[in-house]
Amino acid sequence: MGFGFCIAARSWWLGLALVAMFFAIYLPVIRDEEKFLRAKFSDFDQYASRVPRMLPRLTPHAINNKDGSSAFSFNLYSKHREYNALLGALAMMAALILKMNFFRS
Repeated sequence: MGFGFCIAARSWWLGLALVAMFFAIYLPVIRDEEKFLRAKFSDFDQYASRVPRMLPRLTPHAINNKDGSSAFSFNLYSKHREYNALLGALAMMAALILKMNFFRS
């Protein structure tokens, strides 16, 4: 999403800032989370070998809920605060609309 925002904003410096922020923020967080998960769950390495770390898999993978379905769970969506991604996307769209209407070059 961030790279799409940079392209839509037509800003190379924003793209550089995004890459720098990614390396500065997410890579250490991922490393620390994996260290924590390895200490907490003995079978984390087995899980990590099946699940991609950064990019989504290209082949489907069935995730079954307790009832055997793989339906969307609004409770999990809320519990894990996944709505933050939606709020971020809406904020980026609002920023682009403002840029297009008030800061034309």
